[in-house]
Amino acid sequence: MHLHGTGKSFAANISGPIIGTAAAWLTLTFSAATPPDPGKIALVGAVVAGLYCLVGAALSFIMIEPESETLDE
Repeated sequence: MHLHGTGKSFAANISGPIIGTAAAWLTLTFSAATPPDPGKIALVGAVVAGLYCLVGAALSFIMIEPESETLDE
């Protein structure tokens, strides 16, 4: 596997932490309550994680399939 100079290395090293931070922010923003309710935080966290999975599954259908390459043996 060759990652140098590809979009994969950028996606793995940059977008993962950005998406994770956004998930934490969304969870805490949508579960805001005074005093903090652990049950509500857990429920909203599960909903945010589920939405991330649905969006990821939906976006995977519009990705372009890479061209197949034959390997020389």
